[in-house]
Amino acid sequence: MTLTVRQHHRDWLESGALGRADLPTWAQRVDEQLQDVERRVLTLTPRRREIAHLICAGHSNKEIGRQLNLSAETVKDHVFQLFQVFGIRNRFELAALLRGDAAAYALSGGGERA
Repeated sequence: MTLTVRQHHRDWLESGALGRADLPTWAQRVDEQLQDVERRVLTLTPRRREIAHLICAGHSNKEIGRQLNLSAETVKDHVFQLFQVFGIRNRFELAALLRGDAAAYALSGGGERA
């Protein structure tokens, strides 16, 4: 996952989506964010990684529970813990963050807390 996410961001940056003057600062922030996400992913249990993967694939708690033979309440607890680990508020932010979709994460308001 790490190389794919980093390559995705580098490709996006090199596409000219930002002005060249903004590139070094923005690229550094993206790289720092990616490193932080990678560190947090490494702290997840195998079960939480599996649940995060299924969330990114668009599965509901009920579907995840059926697939992993877990109760909906257990899945809900894991999802809540994932939100805590990454400092996010919803599934969309989790998927955007783990997929390395900086634009979607920014549009969701990710990283901005009052």
